[in-house]
Amino acid sequence: MKLNNYLLSIGNQMAEIRQILGITQEELAKMMGVSRPTIVKIEQDPTKMTKALGYAFFSSVSYEILKRLKETECINPDEYEREKDMGIFLKNIASSSGTTISGLKRVTTMALSKLIPNIGTIWTSLPKGNIAEGATAILKRYGGEIKWDLDKAKLIKETAEKKLQDDHKRMLAIFNLNELSVLEFGEEIEKGEDPDYDMW
Repeated sequence: MKLNNYLLSIGNQMAEIRQILGITQEELAKMMGVSRPTIVKIEQDPTKMTKALGYAFFSSVSYEILKRLKETECINPDEYEREKDMGIFLKNIASSSGTTISGLKRVTTMALSKLIPNIGTIWTSLPKGNIAEGATAILKRYGGEIKWDLDKAKLIKETAEKKLQDDHKRMLAIFNLNELSVLEFGEEIEKGEDPDYDMW
């Protein structure tokens, strides 16, 4: 089988893309419709990235990042203005953006650090649990310091969106594309057949 330099480069960066999306090998395998050992093989030996696997990989991760952007954009902070809505809001932001609890803590800390200087310490001191429980615990323990309002909801949403946009840009750079387009991806694969192809 003739080596495709573009697919080789993409295979080399599969683990990085998984890291950007915060997904495991098992989750990526499920998204692509392959087995986990297939993902392991590609990450260990990028020459195993075939054209079919390349398209499955590109389609899966492109869909995932674009879906996260769209779903997060659709969240309306106006619906989460009351303090009792804080947990539901954070849970929805995490779900739509694909953010883990630790990632959400980082997003919240970045968004609110100027308004609540000790927010990072507050998050760290919380017991392990789900996001809604964590938000409830924050309000119970620090209700005097934290006044949940619409501005905080907007800030958290904006910060989550910015992170997703940054992730999107990183993926475009890795794939050497102007947009996450299957057509552009196919053109790069064709260019990669050239032994002198250098995407950088």
